[in-house]
Amino acid sequence: MTKLLHKPHLILIALLAGVLTVPIAPQAQSAPSLAQCAQTVGTPASLTVTVTGNDCVLTFTGDTTWTIPAGLTSARFLLVGGGGGGSGDGGGGGGGGGALYHSNVSLTPGSVANIDQGAGGASNSAGAQTRIDLNGDSTYEWSAGGGSVGLGWSYADGGSGGLVNSQSGATAYTGGRGGDGFR
Repeated sequence: MTKLLHKPHLILIALLAGVLTVPIAPQAQSAPSLAQCAQTVGTPASLTVTVTGNDCVLTFTGDTTWTIPAGLTSARFLLVGGGGGGSGDGGGGGGGGGALYHSNVSLTPGSVANIDQGAGGASNSAGAQTRIDLNGDSTYEWSAGGGSVGLGWSYADGGSGGLVNSQSGATAYTGGRGGDGFR
């Protein structure tokens, strides 16, 4: 096993509608290299690794499972549900996805994180929830709901924002309401 000289922060991001963040404790003295980040986080499917400042940034482009690598014992998570789709013909806009932030989550190396990335809603459909569960443990299962679709007629109201499954220690944000239809 190769030892890293730095303990960089790790940030997980599920793009296209969902977002997740996870850091490796403690903060590095200097910026890690891309090779160090990739070595630290492993290489699950649907993952791109980049470096921003002292942070390793992981971008997930779809649903995946991720085995928690050796040395990663705590994390922060930011989940954002997919926004709702707007309706056509001057109807209301879709609501924004809900968001959930949870800091300082204890992780067990070797456990599996199941990541479901919430896609944004197509025209006239709601956004999907983004969720993560760690090793099938309901204590560590969080989700951020997708926004609802805007109502489908002229002068109609926008869709409501997504809700969250809030756990102890987490901060929940309801998604914003979609814009009203043509008035």
